[in-house]
Amino acid sequence: MKRQLLVILLVTFTSALFSQTLTIHDPFYEATFTGVKHVRKIELTDVETRLHIHCTFEPKWWIKFQEKPFIQDSDTGEKYYCTKIIGGEFDKEIFMPASGDSTFVLIFPKLKNTVKRIDYWEKNEGAIFGLSLDPNRKKTQASREVPVEVQQWLNQELAKAKKKPLVSYSSPDFFNRDSSRLIGYLRGYDRRFGFNTAMIYSRNDITGEEFPAVVTIYEDGRFEAATPMFYPEIRYITFSRTSIPFYNEPGQTLSMIVNWEEILTSSRTRNGTFHFKDLQFNGTTAGINQDLTQVKPKELSYTKLLKVMEGKSLDAFKDSVLNFWNESENQLERDLNNKNLTEQAKTILRNQLDIANAVTLLNYVDRAIARPGQPPNLYPFSEDKSYYDFLKRLPINSQSIVISPQFSFLINRFEFNRPFRNARISDVVSVEKSFDQYLFSELGLTPTDKDRKYLFQKRTLESFPLTPARKNSESYQEYLSNSKKFEKRYNKYLDGYFAKYPKPKEAAIISLTALGKWHARDSILHSYFDLPPNLLQDIAKVRSLRSLFENQLKNQNEEALKHLNTLQKSMANKGIINESNALFRSIYHDTPTAAYALPAGKGSEIFQRIIDANKGKMQLVSFWGTKCESCINVIKRNKTLINKYSAKKMSFIFVTTDEWSPESDYNKYVKELGLKNSYRISKEDYGYLQELFKLHTYSSTVIAVDKKGKIVDDKIKTYNLEARLVELTKKQ
Repeated sequence: MKRQLLVILLVTFTSALFSQTLTIHDPFYEATFTGVKHVRKIELTDVETRLHIHCTFEPKWWIKFQEKPFIQDSDTGEKYYCTKIIGGEFDKEIFMPASGDSTFVLIFPKLKNTVKRIDYWEKNEGAIFGLSLDPNRKKTQASREVPVEVQQWLNQELAKAKKKPLVSYSSPDFFNRDSSRLIGYLRGYDRRFGFNTAMIYSRNDITGEEFPAVVTIYEDGRFEAATPMFYPEIRYITFSRTSIPFYNEPGQTLSMIVNWEEILTSSRTRNGTFHFKDLQFNGTTAGINQDLTQVKPKELSYTKLLKVMEGKSLDAFKDSVLNFWNESENQLERDLNNKNLTEQAKTILRNQLDIANAVTLLNYVDRAIARPGQPPNLYPFSEDKSYYDFLKRLPINSQSIVISPQFSFLINRFEFNRPFRNARISDVVSVEKSFDQYLFSELGLTPTDKDRKYLFQKRTLESFPLTPARKNSESYQEYLSNSKKFEKRYNKYLDGYFAKYPKPKEAAIISLTALGKWHARDSILHSYFDLPPNLLQDIAKVRSLRSLFENQLKNQNEEALKHLNTLQKSMANKGIINESNALFRSIYHDTPTAAYALPAGKGSEIFQRIIDANKGKMQLVSFWGTKCESCINVIKRNKTLINKYSAKKMSFIFVTTDEWSPESDYNKYVKELGLKNSYRISKEDYGYLQELFKLHTYSSTVIAVDKKGKIVDDKIKTYNLEARLVELTKKQ
């Protein structure tokens, strides 16, 4: 407060020195792109122009005034650069007080007498447009009415949707491939904000397919996009840097009215807790969407909890999370009882709460023992399967579990949990009959007491994960010793066994190994987690197929189909089985995939401009960013490879965006990494490339372009780059 008082006194004293000062309080403005900085007062004097900027942000967090902010004549574009700031320093962190607000004064040169309105600009921080220098013009309350022509368009588009929504999440039609549409109106949108598209990042979490979609925003604020859907889910539409959730179902059209002012309000939060409420929906799923804005389950701050629990045991952490989970669950039920919500919305909210807390517990156990023996070993771990009993609280057999946006985190943590990763599969992988089955079932030999002891040990070990601790245990060492003795006792039967049950071909072994892994995991699911066969496990099985089919069983259609049919026997949900079939068809085409020409569209035009400079050469196009450490490491790791194949008349193209790569950092890394063909494009242009090639944000995909400019392969992964380059070189 003292600092602010001194600033105000200084400004007041300075004002008194000038006899002719025009002051505009709370000036009218046409549009603003910042929710943090607000012009509270403009002072026009004979020698300078002063803007009093009031900043509102998270207490104890910092803001910055970028170097060289400027104001410009809204009509002519003439710029006036800031000469001084009172209350802070340019390009330095300024921490907000406990109140969360502070006022600063920026000094600019005197404006020409002809200037009627100005724009305030700050590099990378947005702008305020059309600040009026007329002290009598005041900002009026913005109308909340949707323009008539916009409302008519929304109604017409909604009328085109004919499919009925789901009545129940237990419906056999829950998993259903169809397109969906999002249409809407961004109230307060202005073209001067610098963006005319938004993005929807669609993903099928069952098959791992990515479907980014560009949302077209029209000049009047209308927006629309069509995206593929595979089941009901909550997705996000991202305007500039702000993501807003919405719920939709396959075959449905949802209308959504968004308030730009609320987007600006959300930009003042940095802890991810902002809950959008000023949203209006229409369409068949509007009721569910509106209900979801009414209640927000409590969220646990994982970062804060880690600090509190540092050095505490795994059980202590679990108890802390479970206490929060129980309290939050009780609070949620009270909130639901006080609201007249749809049953679908209630289910979604309950699932969100359960999934969020389960993910926290799965994250922690992995962190606690991920690097045993490496300092700092802050998380003592006692291996006890009872830690995982919280999984029983999850709706693991309900189709509705996939709706939550946090499902992708849950399924990732579930499929890669430590007991599953430690699953013992070597003895599960076998031919038609195992050696002991051949001996005692087929040949009719009678097992000795030693044999029975060994076979009991074998069955027991197959039912539990082979953790490092168990691997070093006396019981496991005893088992290995007994296994060798067993083979020695029946050594004379080995030739007959292998003659009748020969070793499978390589592709079959790969399939058997993968199936053996799931056999072991199913056993662990039952004996270790004490869980029944469930939807979560089936989804994890389908998710394992993409890597297997695209890599180990590449071009092995027949073996891959046998593997799929065998795996499907352990699945119960027909929708999940259909998704696995769709995945198989997408990878194993009826005809070999040929090079294809770019389809007509904005994304193709952008990509064509990038590859035109090297037309006549084979080109490898990859994506990176200075903010992406792994991207930079991949480039460094592949430097020798790049040099080797560049000598073979291949061109390596590197694409980044202005958002991922600030200009100064970009220039530094281009020089440091020796990137000869690098392109820094706008965030919006990259959005079109994401949609065209189904790319993730920081994509590990490399796109191969032949000498004629056709796409040879749009799914090369950086970890498999060298092997693919060898194949492409042969084709050249």
